[in-house]
Amino acid sequence: MKTLEQLFSNNKITPIVACDNIDDANKVCDALLAAGLDRVTFNMSTQNSLKILNQIVSQRDDIIIGVGNIMDAAGFMTASLAGVKYISSIGISSELMTAAKTRYNDADFLPGVLLPSQIMEVLSAGFNVACLYPVAEFNGAKLLDRYAIDFPRMKFVAKGGVDFNNMEEYLLKPNVICVSIYDIAEKVLIDNGDFAEITIRARRYLERMKEILNSGRLNG
Repeated sequence: MKTLEQLFSNNKITPIVACDNIDDANKVCDALLAAGLDRVTFNMSTQNSLKILNQIVSQRDDIIIGVGNIMDAAGFMTASLAGVKYISSIGISSELMTAAKTRYNDADFLPGVLLPSQIMEVLSAGFNVACLYPVAEFNGAKLLDRYAIDFPRMKFVAKGGVDFNNMEEYLLKPNVICVSIYDIAEKVLIDNGDFAEITIRARRYLERMKEILNSGRLNG
């Protein structure tokens, strides 16, 4: 089983996706793969989210599928049993932390954190990778520098407000293993059936990611 850091090692961009039906979910996966992007996080934000998640995981073995915005133990268990590779939240609670330590399968948990006390809590529970959310709204680049000093064992997925124009300042942080992006496959593109544009955006992001990571400017 790969660790989260290994899972994100080859590609440090993850699209965040919300779909209303399985057909759209499959088309999004195809569009991302056409660009060379082999990972997607399906958010639990629509009425059919859990049903779609079960279907898409059972149908696809060509793309790494994770789930985001899990809020409670029931959602965590359902996502785990669906067979996703990782489960993320935008915050933490005792209910979620307990569920995450009850290994329904091998899915890794990315707890959502922002404050030092939250990072201390997840570290004490045995998790050394977390989702820093919402990163852009709270001057996340400076937070990451501070947390690299205070919490040297902690790694982060930067989520919330990261886009094409600012992702460099996060990707260059040594304690960031991945950035989560909403506008690669935003809902309006899916609703309009513009999957070709999703491929274009995914390819553009990947090319920019490679430029950044090959620049030699990695901080720290």
